[in-house]
Formats: sequence, C-alpha cells, structure tokens
Amino acid sequence: MWRIFAFCLISVSAFAVFETDVQSAIIDFVLSQISETATVTDLQFKQSIPSADRFEILSCNFNGNKTNILIKFYNNRSFAGYVQASALISQPRKILIARRTIKSGEIIKREDVELVEFDVFGKKGNFTNNLEVVAGKVSRKMFREGEPIDLFYLVKAPDVRAGQVLLAVFETGSVLATALVRVLHDGNFGEIVKARNVDTGFLIQGILRSDYTILISGG
Repeated sequence: MWRIFAFCLISVSAFAVFETDVQSAIIDFVLSQISETATVTDLQFKQSIPSADRFEILSCNFNGNKTNILIKFYNNRSFAGYVQASALISQPRKILIARRTIKSGEIIKREDVELVEFDVFGKKGNFTNNLEVVAGKVSRKMFREGEPIDLFYLVKAPDVRAGQVLLAVFETGSVLATALVRVLHDGNFGEIVKARNVDTGFLIQGILRSDYTILISGG
C-alpha cells in the first residue's frame, strides 16, 4: 500500500551540505511519519550528493517496508540537482507467535505459542507479549506456525461445551426436582442454555449457574 507525502516536506540550510546531514534529516523525517520505535536501515542514494548549502525533501512514499525519497539541492540560491534515495523500515517488537499450526476452534495452550522479536511494521493486528491474555482462549481462525497471534481472533472459551452432561434443577414453590441433561450447545455462566434429558429425551432450557447446574424455574 502506497502512502505519499509531497511538497517541500523539510528544508535544511547549512554552510555546506554533507551526506551525513541528508541521512540524518531523512531518518528523522521518516520516523516522524511512522513511529519512533521503528528503525530505518539500508539507506542508499541513487545519485551523488551535489555541492550544496541547502536541500529540501520534496516527496516520500511508503510501499510495504520500503520508502523512496526525493531530495532537491540548492547552492548559492540556485538549483543544484535532484537526488533519489531509498531505505528499508523495520519495527521489531517482542510478541507471541504460533509454535505450531493452531486450527480454528482450538483452545490455545501455553506451549502452543512463544515470545520472539518480530518485525511488525506494516502488519495490521492486535499483537501482544502477554501470555496470560492468550492461554486458554479459543482461536477463531487458523494460525500457521510462525504467525503472530492476533487478539482480534481470540475469544473466551465457553464454560460448558455441547455434549456435556450436567445436573438440571427444577424449582417451583416448595417443589425441587433434579435430572441429568446433555447440553446441546456451548454456553457461559449466566446464559440460557438448552439441554436434553438423558432418560426421557425431553428438551429443557434454563440458566447455567457457576456450579455447573442448570436452573429451571417453574411458572
């Protein structure tokens, strides 16, 4: 994806312009446009720096992890030439990546991920270095080995899974009855869940309580 900045981005004057002056100005400008935590590497000039006492950065565009810059030089108020430059950008961060292929619907275990230094520049995602917010979550997509873990695709594991057998408690007035039921779908505490009586086959629904019972209130 291209991002372009143009029209005299920066103007620098000096008694004499050296290549190191131009390099410093380019690096400072590029970092001001992206992030101070990024790193500019492999800065190269495609033409020689002319003899000059002033220069302007006219344009700067980003394409992936590469940036291209156009610089205009002056000497004694006269045009001295154009120079093109290019550089690579990286933004290393300590983040969690998948140690193996994690399929959609899997619960992520601690041993499934590892903390590494990863270049996140240009990559979209809610990445983290916190194992506690990843372990135990359910993945909503497939993460391939070495892929950064994106929190957007993680959800809380359900408190009960479809197929679990729980105790249903029926209360109405002074009457209390219990039965074993099989949950028909995943659910969380406090939610209404549906289940089937394992003996009679009748369908019931009630509130899933934190003690793993289903409360059915009589009318």
